[in-house]
Amino acid sequence: VTAVSCPSNCNGNGVCVGGTCVCVTGYQGASCLDPVTSSSPSTDTADIATNCPNGCTGHGQCMPDDTCKCDAGFSGEDCSSPLPTAHHAHARHAAASSFLE
Repeated sequence: VTAVSCPSNCNGNGVCVGGTCVCVTGYQGASCLDPVTSSSPSTDTADIATNCPNGCTGHGQCMPDDTCKCDAGFSGEDCSSPLPTAHHAHARHAAASSFLE
């Protein structure tokens, strides 16, 4: 397994999650290098993801109420649980059907 790195290791101002920097409060940008100022409010949801459980593990979006809205195919409080795909569900059903015959 090859580790996925982040730009400039997030410059010490964030955490690398799946190759994407999740910036701590006060920093923004792809590598968490840019300080947030009143004239440049952050519009990147990854910048506020540190308020959500595990930054939504790179598989979801941090919502204003500090909960994760998981990407398709993931679930759980921090979106870390992959959902079974339709292919896997069909395979389980087929296996169960053949067992019952």
